[in-house]
Amino acid sequence: MGTFSVYIFFILSSLTMAHCYGKAFKSTIDLTVIQGFLVNRIARILPLLFLTALAMQVLRVISSGTFDGSDFARFLLTASGLFSLHAAALSSNTVGAWSLAIEILFYVMFPILMLFVGNARKITILVCSLALIPIQHAGIALSENFAEPVSWYLYANPLVFAPFFAFGFLIQKDAPTLRRDNLPLGIVLVGVVGLFSFIFPVDIMKSTSAYLFLTAVSFAVVYVMYHAHVPKALRRVSGFLGEISYSVYLVHWFVFQGVTIIGTKFALPLGVTFACFFVVSCVVAYFTYRWIEMPLQRWVRRALSGKEKQE
Repeated sequence: MGTFSVYIFFILSSLTMAHCYGKAFKSTIDLTVIQGFLVNRIARILPLLFLTALAMQVLRVISSGTFDGSDFARFLLTASGLFSLHAAALSSNTVGAWSLAIEILFYVMFPILMLFVGNARKITILVCSLALIPIQHAGIALSENFAEPVSWYLYANPLVFAPFFAFGFLIQKDAPTLRRDNLPLGIVLVGVVGLFSFIFPVDIMKSTSAYLFLTAVSFAVVYVMYHAHVPKALRRVSGFLGEISYSVYLVHWFVFQGVTIIGTKFALPLGVTFACFFVVSCVVAYFTYRWIEMPLQRWVRRALSGKEKQE
């Protein structure tokens, strides 16, 4: 159910990066600007990823009672971010980190991509976005020729997700004209993405029509919300969830394990267990964000550039 909810973040990634750095990389690639860009990206991604990968490595040693060299190799690749260059889904030791590997590669390529996108017309970006879709599905079809887990290793690669990044660039080309009726429409579209697999139990990796439909709706979600007028109170809530989102993504697996054990032990209804999982994930993520993620970001920025600029 959460598959395309994750993919929406790829669209948001290029949209927000283009919004923040579009002017800086529109006409030239200045080394000073690149340094600041990379320092911000390293400080944002690697400290918490390192700690999560370390926690995973420690848990594996404790649960197995032995030190496995291949597990340690995956820890090193994940903690350093270099797993983005080495079959991320295979070399990652952390649940969900494959998507961060794709993000890291996107960050490395972003200045060059922005140099092209910044001077391209919307129709050019649209054509490029649509041209990437058959390439995406060729990669999906290739991965389906293999059994698990090989099919997953082939699927989780940058080419498969390139259209989502292209969509973000396309949306950012529009100057947002805020409309009040876009917010309820956007919420409905988010519900379609989140509940599609609950209503239609098809394998979206094997159903091209379902995959294309959800891709289109994901684009529509971000486009509509980009042009939505959001009340101040809701902006505060969404801003808070945005701030803790990275911590949620990396700590939710640990919370899930604990809540599942408790829910099973006390025979809690699934709805109650899920509600507990959501609330506890947000609480743990907030404290992680407040007391671990942000202090580490500031420390890394100081260490790499002598600045405490926060993004």
